[in-house]
Amino acid sequence: MTLALLGAEVIKVQPKRGAPDQGRWPLSEEGASLFWHELNKAKQTVTWDFSDTASHEAFVDLLAHNGRILISSLPLPDPVSIVRLKERIPDLIVLELQGHPDGSPAVDYTVQAMTGWPEATGPSQGAEPINNPVPTWDIATGYLAAVSVLAAVDRRRRTGAGAHIRLALTDVALSTMCGLGLAAEVALTGATTRARFGNNVYGTFGQDFQTRDGHRVMVVAVTRRQWTAFVNAIGVAADLAKLSETTGLKLDDEGHRFRLREEIRLICAPWFLDRDVDGIAAVLDRAGILWSRYRSIAEALSDPSRFTHGTDIVETIDHPGVPPVPTAGLPLRLVDEPRLATAPSPEAVRASAHDGDKNMIASADDGRRPK
Repeated sequence: MTLALLGAEVIKVQPKRGAPDQGRWPLSEEGASLFWHELNKAKQTVTWDFSDTASHEAFVDLLAHNGRILISSLPLPDPVSIVRLKERIPDLIVLELQGHPDGSPAVDYTVQAMTGWPEATGPSQGAEPINNPVPTWDIATGYLAAVSVLAAVDRRRRTGAGAHIRLALTDVALSTMCGLGLAAEVALTGATTRARFGNNVYGTFGQDFQTRDGHRVMVVAVTRRQWTAFVNAIGVAADLAKLSETTGLKLDDEGHRFRLREEIRLICAPWFLDRDVDGIAAVLDRAGILWSRYRSIAEALSDPSRFTHGTDIVETIDHPGVPPVPTAGLPLRLVDEPRLATAPSPEAVRASAHDGDKNMIASADDGRRPK
């Protein structure tokens, strides 16, 4: 999807029975998968019957004459195996997406369970593991896959060489855990996992507070300047100075702010409980504090907040078989150039690609995207 939104011509090859996620929730009232249509926007699709031997050469031709790039998350049948494809197309770029690097399967939620992160998620008094509802490793792997393909294309342009890349969900998860210092932390401290801290931001000041009108807000102060601005804005400098004196911990150190997070909460919470969200917004915005009110998804998409205000990446688009819905294009913007517009998803074709004179490819290109 990322490559398609960048302007590449992407052809999604589906089995004859249809894609396995073609009916995945959420569904429209007509029964169409909003999940499938959103993730396949700007692509084209072709349905292929690999049990038909006559289709094997046609598949090689499709690949050879349409960019010579193959991204696959499933093993290919022997007649068009990657080894044979590389023999036929010497500069072929192949990206194999895997669950585990040994080729065994995994999905985002099983990878989450393996990482240990769910043990550190949720309320501090919680006992059961809590998965992130956002498919973190799918998203990270998808973006890294796009980067890998672009790097391989650039190398092929310079050297003429193809590439065979394997990218596993578990490797992406492990790399991220090391990159965030979590693996080193466990190795050096002897801890089995990181403790649960609820909505507190680990290692710095970040807390949620309840307001007088029943909302909750999240406030973060990472730098010393942000912390000082927050303390002065809500008028708790004297109380926090006493806390620092009592404990011997200077609160201009973000690690000390995290250690004293509960004491700081007790000092700051009354200021929030005494005010409505609008009053809190006026003070914190004027002071340049990092904060936000917790919103529902519906509010986030409709409320003229910073989340949606001023953005132009969302368009209302008609996908085949789906009423017009908000659809996001690529998040990046090219300064001084037109925004890269998106396009609808293709038809969820189910007919064989090789039955008479039927059109093999369902196009999703409406002519608005640059190539």
